[in-house]
Amino acid sequence: SIENTGGNMIFTTAGAAEKLRIDSSGNSTFTGSVTANTTSTPTLILGRDGTDGDAVQVYNGATGSTKALAISVNGNNGTIYSQFGDIILQPSAGLVGIGTDSPDCKLHISESTNNSATTGLANGGLQVENTDTTTGSWSQLHLKSVAFDAHLRLLNDGVLKIMTDGNTSAISITNSGNSTFGGTIETTTLKTDVINNKA
Repeated sequence: SIENTGGNMIFTTAGAAEKLRIDSSGNSTFTGSVTANTTSTPTLILGRDGTDGDAVQVYNGATGSTKALAISVNGNNGTIYSQFGDIILQPSAGLVGIGTDSPDCKLHISESTNNSATTGLANGGLQVENTDTTTGSWSQLHLKSVAFDAHLRLLNDGVLKIMTDGNTSAISITNSGNSTFGGTIETTTLKTDVINNKA
């Protein structure tokens, strides 16, 4: 049924359950799921439809098929995911900001954390993680220019490598801090300090 109460238009179903309210300012409030159809099957669902806990569901086909994009809410945490394909942010223009509303590069991560008293390794900044335990597995940052590639790679044995197109072991640093250079070291000024009786 439809009724007008206090300037509000209220849509109810059997049992007087309110499903839609349009207030005097034109704002709409839905109770339950909102489904948008462009064909005979829904392509967008806002609100939990009873099939899972996702609050927003975008389908490339019928409900219950693979989701192109979904937003899941668990307590105060939100997750954006796709069951197939990639999630692309600003593919051709614009900037992406995390922790900032005024990014000045393609990906700008900002935090304001007083970590001056922190010693050793701590969470924060940008983290790239590979949880696979296979020997030789690694996580890395990949830098790419028009003609060249470079990698900052951490193997799961603790070795950190700086890799270039011309030398895949340009610099290797073990977990204990020992360094191996895979190429020629050139310098205009060489200074050494004696540490633990070693030059």
